[in-house]
Amino acid sequence: VDLHSDVADLARLSPEEQHLIGRLVAFFATGDSIVANNLVLTLYKHINSPEARLYLSRQLFEEAVHV
Repeated sequence: VDLHSDVADLARLSPEEQHLIGRLVAFFATGDSIVANNLVLTLYKHINSPEARLYLSRQLFEEAVHV
């Protein structure tokens, strides 16, 4: 994904639009962190199956990609 023009595109937005984009990014970063913490701190320690642990590890990886 080419992100080269993102800074220029963001600069062209109104201050209100920039604020909205910042809030959306913060919302999703926080949400992904909550999901990741839930996976690691709550669920993982109760799962003994190697296959299920691998699945949770993959889901944790996918959440980390978003952050």
